[in-house]
Amino acid sequence: MALILGAPGPLSLGTNSIAKNAAYTICSSQSPHSPHSFRTQFYVQNMSLHPPVKIGQASAYSALSINPPPHAINDLRGPRVVPILPYKHASKWNTTMYRQHEPFTVTFDTRGMSAGYGVQHGDLSSYSAAIMNTVIVCGGEPVCFPTPSRKIQLRIVWPGYDTVDFSAAIDIHGITVSQLAGRVASLYTEFFKVARQHECTADGWSVTHELLETLRILGIRNAYDNIYQAEVIVG
Repeated sequence: MALILGAPGPLSLGTNSIAKNAAYTICSSQSPHSPHSFRTQFYVQNMSLHPPVKIGQASAYSALSINPPPHAINDLRGPRVVPILPYKHASKWNTTMYRQHEPFTVTFDTRGMSAGYGVQHGDLSSYSAAIMNTVIVCGGEPVCFPTPSRKIQLRIVWPGYDTVDFSAAIDIHGITVSQLAGRVASLYTEFFKVARQHECTADGWSVTHELLETLRILGIRNAYDNIYQAEVIVG
């Protein structure tokens, strides 16, 4: 930080963005009795609250994207989105492929964390919805699903468990964001119990208790009709 001092005078503060750093400039008006002006410029580098994540450890893959990159399943370094393919019933292919609007989505964000971090499965399993109302952004707000039905179906798939076809109903009548997140978390617990009875065919994706402890739930998205899928991260 460089500091250059001159004659005193009224101060002003300006900011500029330079190379992803915050540049602050403090200036004073020039005094008619002094040939010098006062100008101070210093830089504050953007800082993160957590250790930097290397590019190789972060994946841009979305579990709900149509065309997943080939390395999505094989990249086992650091946090990773659980790769799934959007579920479409054969008879609904045209309606899902050619609909004009984005599918209905409910996101789960933790207060104080950046958007997209999700909510820890362990917190959802351990604490009541009343407590999670204070943890999840808009946790106490009702979710207005665009369906006349009182229930939706959540379908869960997992790498290496293609033979496990798991889906369960969620009663959405009057449900809040935190209640929905808690219900999704409980279904993942149930899915892990069911999947453990099957052999995993994908390296690094065995549904162990340790892996479940790292699970974060980012939200759910409509696949078609009242069928929904969740996007989750492990690691």
